[in-house]
Amino acid sequence: MNEISNNRKILGIITIFIMFGFSVVAVEIMGDKVLTGARGYIYGEGQWTKAQKKARIALLSYVSTQDEIHYNVFKNQLSVHEGDRIARETLLSDSPDRELAFEGFLQGQNPPEDIDSMIWLLVHFNNLPAISSAIKFWEGGDGRINELRNLGSDIHRQIEEGPLSEDSAKLYMSDINRLDEELTILEDSFSNAMSDAARWASSTVFWVTILISMAFILSAAFISVTFMRTLKSANEKLKVSEEKFRNVLDNSRDVIYQYFKEANGYEYLSKSVVDMLGYPLGEIKEGGPAFIMERIHPEDKKRMQAEMDQFTNFNSKEKYLADTEFRIKKADGAYIWINNKRTPVMDEKGSVTAVVGNVRDISERKRRMRKIDASLKQNQMLLSEVHHRVKNNLAIVSSLIELKKWEMDEGERVHFSDLQSRIKSIALVHEKLYSGEVFSEIELSQYIQELGDMIGNSYNSKDVNVEFIYDLETVQVDINHAVPIGLICNEMINNAFKHAFIGQPGECLKIELKKKEGDIILSVIDSVGALPKDFSIASKASLGVTLIKRLSRQLDGEFEIEGGDETMFRIIFPENKNRDN
Repeated sequence: MNEISNNRKILGIITIFIMFGFSVVAVEIMGDKVLTGARGYIYGEGQWTKAQKKARIALLSYVSTQDEIHYNVFKNQLSVHEGDRIARETLLSDSPDRELAFEGFLQGQNPPEDIDSMIWLLVHFNNLPAISSAIKFWEGGDGRINELRNLGSDIHRQIEEGPLSEDSAKLYMSDINRLDEELTILEDSFSNAMSDAARWASSTVFWVTILISMAFILSAAFISVTFMRTLKSANEKLKVSEEKFRNVLDNSRDVIYQYFKEANGYEYLSKSVVDMLGYPLGEIKEGGPAFIMERIHPEDKKRMQAEMDQFTNFNSKEKYLADTEFRIKKADGAYIWINNKRTPVMDEKGSVTAVVGNVRDISERKRRMRKIDASLKQNQMLLSEVHHRVKNNLAIVSSLIELKKWEMDEGERVHFSDLQSRIKSIALVHEKLYSGEVFSEIELSQYIQELGDMIGNSYNSKDVNVEFIYDLETVQVDINHAVPIGLICNEMINNAFKHAFIGQPGECLKIELKKKEGDIILSVIDSVGALPKDFSIASKASLGVTLIKRLSRQLDGEFEIEGGDETMFRIIFPENKNRDN
C-alpha cells in the first residue's frame, strides 16, 4: 500500500512539473510565432517599400524618356503590392483562404519561412491595437498604390496619344513625388506599429514566464520539504548508484583515467584501454606514463615529452585544460590517433594534485578531416578559377566594345569609353579576389591604387601628365561592397580627367582612404578647382553623378563635393556596412 501511495505521489509531482513545462513551452511558442510574424511583416514592409521606390523611379524615368520599357518595369514592381493586398483581404474576410494568402505573400517577396506565422498573426490578432493600426496603415498604403497605378495608366495613355509637353511632364512628376512622400509616411507608420506588436509579445511572454516560474519555484520548495524525509534512504542508495557509475566507466568505449602527480601513476584506468590498445590492463597501470611514452609515434614523442615534463614543473591549471592529440602503437604494431582531454584536480591551496582524463580513438575522424581538407583545397581552386574566368569574360566584353566603338563618331566613343572603364573596375575586383588567399574580401587600398594607376595610364600622354598622390589606410571589404566602391572611385577619377585637367604643368590628383569613428572616407581631390560657382549636387543630372549618388545610397553613405582652389569629391559610408549580409 505504501509503495502504491508513493507511486501516486511521484506521478502527481511529475504531472505538475509536466504542466509547468507545457505552459512555459506554449507561452514561448506563441510569443515566438508573434515575434516571427511581426518580423516577417517588417521585412515584407521593406520589400514593399523597395518595390514602391523602384516603381516610382521607373515611372519618373518613363515620364522623362517616354520609353515603354520603363512603364513595363513600373507595372512589374506593382505586382509585389498586389500580392500583399490579396493576402490581407482574404485573411481578414469571413472565410480566409490560407493557400491564397500564402501565394499572395510569396508574390509580395516575403520570406517563405515566416509566411505561416504572418498568416497566423493576422488571423488571430488582427484586433490587437498595434496590429489593427498596422492594417489601417497598410490599407492606406494600398490606396496610394492604386492612385499611383492609375496615374501610371493615365501617363501611358497620354504618351500613346503623343509626346508629353514639358508642363505635363512636370505636373506628373510632382504627383508621383507627392504619392511617394505619402507612402513613405505610411510605410514608416506600419513598421512602427509592427514593432509595437513585437514589443507587446515580448513583454507578455516575459511576465507570463515570470508568473509560471514563481509558481514552479513555490511548488518545487514544497516538494523539496516533503522529500527531505526520504534523504536517509537516498544516502543508502547512493552506494549502489556509485557502483553503477563505476560500471558505466568500466564499460565506456572511451578510456577514463585518473593520474596522480606525486605517485606518477594511474589511480584509476578504465578497462576499455584493453580494447583500444590491446595490452593487459595490469601492464599499462604498472608501467604508468612511461609505458605510454615508449609507444608514442616518433614524430609526436618530443612534443608529448615536453607536455609530460610540464606536469611535474608547473601547477598552472591552463596547462592541463588544453586537449592533445598524438599517435600511439597498439599491441598488434599498428598506430592509431587518440585525443586526450584533461581536467586538473586542485587542492585547497590551488595546486594541481591529480589529472582526470578522457582518451578517445579519433583515427576515423582524422581520415575524414584529410578528405575534407582535400575537398576544401579543390573548392578553393574552383572558386579562384571562377573569379579568373569572370575577369577574362569582362575583358572580352571590353575588347568587343573597343572594336565596336571605332565604327562610331567621336562623340559616341566617349560614352563607350566610360562603359569600358566601369567594366575594367569590376574586372579588377575579380582579379584581386583570385590572386589573393582569401576569396571573400579584398584589400581596398591596393585595389584603389591599381585602379587609379590603370585610369591614369589611359589618360596620361605627352599633352596631359597628371601626378597621382595616394594616402590610403588599410581597409578590408567584401565583393558586394568592393564593386560599388570601385565604380564610385572610377567615376570620380574619370570626372577629374574630363573636366579639370587641361595639360598644365604641376597638375596632380590626390586619392585618400581614411577610417574615422566607424566611418570610411574616400576622397578624390584635383589640384585645379574648376567647379562653377553655382554648382549643386542636387541639380547635377549627369550619368556619372547619378551613378555615384545611387551607389552611395547602396552603401548607406553620403556623397559630397567641395569647390575652391581644389575640387574634392568625397563619399563617407559606415565601416560596419562592409560586414553586413
